[in-house]
Amino acid sequence: MHIVTLNPGSSTLKMALYVNGKKTAQKKLDHVSDFSVGVKKICEQLADFKIDAVGCRVVHGGSFSKPAIVNETTILELEKLNELAPLHNPPAITTIASAQKLFGKKTPVVAVFDTMFHQTLPNYVTKYALPKKWLEKYPIKRYGFHGLAHEYMHQRYCKLTGQSLATIITLQLGSGCSACAIKQGRSVDTTMGFTPLEGLVMRTRSGSIDPAIIEYITRKENITVSKVIQLLNTDSGLAGLTGTNGDMRQIQSDYKKNDPNAKIAFNLFAYTVKKQIGAYMAALNTTEAVVFGGGIGEHSPITRTRILSGLSPLNITIDVDKNSDVVNKEGEISAHGSNVKVYVIPVDESCIIHKYTKQVLEIK
Repeated sequence: MHIVTLNPGSSTLKMALYVNGKKTAQKKLDHVSDFSVGVKKICEQLADFKIDAVGCRVVHGGSFSKPAIVNETTILELEKLNELAPLHNPPAITTIASAQKLFGKKTPVVAVFDTMFHQTLPNYVTKYALPKKWLEKYPIKRYGFHGLAHEYMHQRYCKLTGQSLATIITLQLGSGCSACAIKQGRSVDTTMGFTPLEGLVMRTRSGSIDPAIIEYITRKENITVSKVIQLLNTDSGLAGLTGTNGDMRQIQSDYKKNDPNAKIAFNLFAYTVKKQIGAYMAALNTTEAVVFGGGIGEHSPITRTRILSGLSPLNITIDVDKNSDVVNKEGEISAHGSNVKVYVIPVDESCIIHKYTKQVLEIK
């Protein structure tokens, strides 16, 4: 069986080919502006294969609680969610349409949602303290995102430690950032909420802010609420704080040169993640490990050090040499005697996309 997985980001596109369950090819495109062109380009090497199915990551699944074979109804439902994930859902819909055109109508395309893993959130965790009539009238709740990444980190951690289920805190730190509290394999809390804008400080996204700031800026800048939300998504976070594109590598370089904006951005980023670890340790009551993933989590020892500094009272300490050595690879970086283990696990969302696509085909 030949299954292609497609993973569209806001400006990136990843492809992987699985043959009888084994990944045999993969490719990534950066700076994608036209996803229909991107799909055609990234799948050029697949011309000689008969593709049995395509699995595509979709960030916001709304009411979808499990993977879905894409049809006209599915697309209509996904289009309604564009306003809640404006950076990610439109590229996913374009990617799906392009895959259908490229591989033919007889090749099923399965939408695999980032929100699925968080279906296990306790009901009270999904709630916002808003008027009841709003909550009953509109689909306002904490959905949670980066589910494929958090699920993969848990799955891989269990494989490494010889368990079937674990209680851990996973940190997906890249252009988008989120934390997840996982109790015996089930997501019980996560930082992103109604949209992927909530939570930790991110590359261009503000993360959580006082909602009153939005109304304040609309008056002071004489702009619409929609424009403010757009700027919170595209011009805020690390980019906004530093006046750069928000690349953590550049921020760390500037930090070492004592650039004041870089110092504020780097310290705030690390602080928000550190604070979340403490909160989730309290929520979980017990925690086996903290797992780092994502571009920053996998590649930046200095960021991991700053995040975990001062957490020895919580029985979390890292080994300096191990931490420096584990870059873009899998490994444990906790110090001997640290009760809470610390791991770095490079995330492979295609693995999860493939798993669910295959499951849907088997049920079909």
